[in-house]
Amino acid sequence: KYQEAIEFYIKGQDLMQTPKTNEDRRILGHIFNNKAICHYELQQYDQALDDYRKSLDLKYQIQANNDIIANTTNNIASVYSSQGEHQKSLEWHQK
Repeated sequence: KYQEAIEFYIKGQDLMQTPKTNEDRRILGHIFNNKAICHYELQQYDQALDDYRKSLDLKYQIQANNDIIANTTNNIASVYSSQGEHQKSLEWHQK
């Protein structure tokens, strides 16, 4: 099911290639975040990190609240922890 979800998220990305408004960026940020969750569950950690970073970048662009940004940085930390990179995980938890 995760792979199927990734395919749908990719279609969503394709529809929003160039976000024009903050609302577009917010939606695209959710798409990247959700796709990252799927990659994480499939243990595709590099792809998960890439999508979480894209999501985080979009959240910074729209000046999302700290809770939303913290959620994404904690997700990134979890990926690093799953990869056994505990120092990087700690660094991301402290951001």
